[in-house]
Amino acid sequence: MAERNYKVQEFIAKLQSEIDELERKRQDEAMLALGLYEEKEEILDDEKRKYINYDASMKDYKERIVDGEKRYVKSQKVPIRVSRDVFAQIQELLARKALLEGESRQEKSKPENPEPPFQVEMRAESSNSGSAFFFKVIAWILWIGGLILAFMTSFVDVGYGDSEFRFALFLPTILTYGLYGCMAMVAAELLENVASIRAALESIRFKKN
Repeated sequence: MAERNYKVQEFIAKLQSEIDELERKRQDEAMLALGLYEEKEEILDDEKRKYINYDASMKDYKERIVDGEKRYVKSQKVPIRVSRDVFAQIQELLARKALLEGESRQEKSKPENPEPPFQVEMRAESSNSGSAFFFKVIAWILWIGGLILAFMTSFVDVGYGDSEFRFALFLPTILTYGLYGCMAMVAAELLENVASIRAALESIRFKKN
């Protein structure tokens, strides 16, 4: 039992070590990309100098005079090591900055007065309705004819060749024909409005911007 527990603990420790190494490499790559590194120079020791022309891994070493002697030096960028908490803070700040910059670019890309995809054009045209004109004529005939008829039917013969105007007969007649004329005029106005709406709808044109 103790041996099995030991193997499990050993496996967990090994796995944690590999994870830590991967996180360290990722952190080093990020720090280098952000320019958070130090420049260090590595001087090739005398033992390896004789392989400088044969070993491909030494191609980065450049010849330089150091302390009066010819030496082979390689410049290295060493990432600055920080704690996990500090690295997490750096990542959080970078994410916030990217979010704010993205929102700022979206705001700048929006036009101040965006034009609609289509422009509606409407021509103001006068509409002539034959039906409306007919009803107007009927209205005036009823008014004028009703007035004449009201006067003609309002005089009553009282004998001896005399006639008398009776307002009681005049009023119903004039009111009746006046009402009929108003109804005809209302019908004419409605027909004119319908014709105007129809003409306006037919004149609408959609123009793509």
